Amino acid sequence: RLAAGAPGRALDQAGEGLANRRAIRDELLSILSGPVGGIFAYTSKLCSGSLQQCMPRLEETIDVLQDLLRDAAVVGSGAQLDLIHADRRDVIEGWARRLWPTGIVRIQDAMTELQDGIVVNVMGKTLADQLLTRVQAELGKVPTQESASSSSSSSSAIGPCPGSTPSTAPARTSDRTAPHR
Repeated sequence: RLAAGAPGRALDQAGEGLANRRAIRDELLSILSGPVGGIFAYTSKLCSGSLQQCMPRLEETIDVLQDLLRDAAVVGSGAQLDLIHADRRDVIEGWARRLWPTGIVRIQDAMTELQDGIVVNVMGKTLADQLLTRVQAELGKVPTQESASSSSSSSSAIGPCPGSTPSTAPARTSDRTAPHR
């Protein structure tokens, strides 16, 4: 299911590959539900060393995030497809309620910006910070300094949220500069 019919991807995920992706997913979900300082600590670790050293870790994190967004889109759209992260359906349903459809598009845009920035050698950490804080904002979790001290590792910020409202994150600058009719 995770390999989506791609034999090369299936080989990459054989053995420790799948366990590594789950560990990345769980750490990603944890930092997204905590204070923004956790994102900065995570990206410092993720992007330590040269860009060549950072890239494989960053790409794997982006792949996991894309899988989570794909699952949220499946649930949000009502498509009858298997979930990649079926073991975290509670989180996926919460993401779908918060992100479907416009939040997913904005996060995908942020991922494209990250990939474009890496091509022109912008610092990977800066781009990863921007992406993950965007995801956190889209999920409606914009922590303050006070919440940093009272935060726990629970997934309440990213799990189910009955009666939640769609994302209210600001539009990208390019979206705001378009002429209004």
